[in-house]
Amino acid sequence: MKKSLLAAGVLLGLAWAVLFWGIGYVNQGKEKVELKETVLYGDLAEAKGITLQIDSQWNQKLFWSTKYQIGSLASPETKFCFQQTGEKLETNFLAGLEWTEEREIAIDLPFVQFTSITGNNLLKDDGIELPYRSLFQEIANRTAAGEFYTEEIYLADYISYYTLQLEIQSDKISSTQIPEDAQERVNQLIRIPVLPDQKGKVSIRKNQNGEVTEICYENIEGGISIYTSGWISDASCYFSFVCYDSKGELLDREFLETEYGIYCLPFHWEETGQEQLYSENYAAMEYEKMTCICPLKAEEGWIVAMREEGDQYLFVTKKAEKLMLTAIKKDFREIVQQTDLLDCNTGDQFQSLEQQENTLFIMMKSGKFCFLVKDAQGKYQKKQEGDLEQIEDKWERENLIRRHAFQWDGERLIVAGFLYGRNSVYIMVFREEGMVFLGFYQHSGDLDWRFGWESVPMQPIDKPILQMQ
Repeated sequence: MKKSLLAAGVLLGLAWAVLFWGIGYVNQGKEKVELKETVLYGDLAEAKGITLQIDSQWNQKLFWSTKYQIGSLASPETKFCFQQTGEKLETNFLAGLEWTEEREIAIDLPFVQFTSITGNNLLKDDGIELPYRSLFQEIANRTAAGEFYTEEIYLADYISYYTLQLEIQSDKISSTQIPEDAQERVNQLIRIPVLPDQKGKVSIRKNQNGEVTEICYENIEGGISIYTSGWISDASCYFSFVCYDSKGELLDREFLETEYGIYCLPFHWEETGQEQLYSENYAAMEYEKMTCICPLKAEEGWIVAMREEGDQYLFVTKKAEKLMLTAIKKDFREIVQQTDLLDCNTGDQFQSLEQQENTLFIMMKSGKFCFLVKDAQGKYQKKQEGDLEQIEDKWERENLIRRHAFQWDGERLIVAGFLYGRNSVYIMVFREEGMVFLGFYQHSGDLDWRFGWESVPMQPIDKPILQMQ
């Protein structure tokens, strides 16, 4: 018995020793992040004075902030801290961490591409809200109890106008805050007739009691696509849209029975008295004031991006193979500036407009970009035009196009971006003559990617941070 107790004590002591050794071993490496610098193009000297900062996290509990001076050959400096989930980010370096607010507005077309819903008695009088309810009800009238019935139809034989739905993605406003009255106002202002060539397949399932338990719609041919651009200010949602048919042809204004232009949906903040997901305030939509504040002529193209700037709006418009910047006073009575930005292929789509103090960075989905700086007269002048073709891997190039950071030091444009979901970074330096440096910075936190998502110990926060000396 004594020997058993002694053996158990020895084993327990060893277990505690291994535990404390393990904690110490892991703890001593918590700030050890390595970056492998690889020059892919140009001269490393062109990146002199640039400090790269990579902020990473694991499960919103472990946080790392790593800084490396490009070309220094010194080891990167890393700060580490533990943060309980739900606590405010105000400990150590976390107080300085910021996530870029995503702001997106879109007009959606529910139920006219592919839809499949199931439930109990879907078409009862007090059932769920359904666009095109009369269409589904008519097909249901031809469906026997206990049957799954399918019929091909032309949508225009049953409905006159598409039902539109306004969607908002923002750190402060969500689509759940858009009341039905606001959606009705959208459909009053923007009336898009159903195209006569849109053909679809409607399927209805009824149970033995004759109740509709499944509704499906699948588009076969024809139809429209809507592309929306927008911006959310402190008191309004602005958006513009354009419609194409299934052949890629722009639908003209006469057919739409509505105006292409800039629409404004005002809102104000109300206190809810309880803590919401983002704040204690609620964005109350003033949908009755929603209107088209600036109609656009066909020859002006269509708006792909917009921003507020002081007493003016900035619009990026695209028509055929030309991209243009327009600055206009908020009363829409004076055009302050119109500047050609890029020549682009007809099929090349707009990706993003990013704005920093007195600078604009505009990117296309192909990777073509242009960079502008505001002059002493308050007008933007194009300083740089280029592309990302030096990055040979198409997948990596596309991910940089989607999410990147930029800085300007008066002579050099520096662009940096993460690989998707990883901490490793590409850095590009451009001068007037084009790209002069391309480097890749392999982060040691990505080395387990070959084993799949579950093995990734850390994820990047937002975008790389660039600092200039």
